[in-house]
Amino acid sequence: NHGIDSSCELCGVDRDLTVHHLIPKVQWKRMKKARKVTGKEEIPTAALCRTCHSMVHRTFTHAELGRSYSSVEALLEADELQNYIQCRRQWTGEDEAECDWH
Repeated sequence: NHGIDSSCELCGVDRDLTVHHLIPKVQWKRMKKARKVTGKEEIPTAALCRTCHSMVHRTFTHAELGRSYSSVEALLEADELQNYIQCRRQWTGEDEAECDWH
């Protein structure tokens, strides 16, 4: 789990966890340069399983992540991820919802 003592913040799985930078590093550097964040602030992160982490990056560009999906709550509410999250939680036993994601 790469030293992460948690579970995936999207699907609840507690294995194969990774650190997801909620604001991509390249966007964070631009924000620092524009003084939108201070030099002492750290990039906010979330614990995501490898599968969810890959899905997030396949679904959104770095610019979209930095602009619109820079919190776990925003990712959980993203229309583009609803079917995936519903399915993933069903596969992991976190949810009994009907799965129609392909």
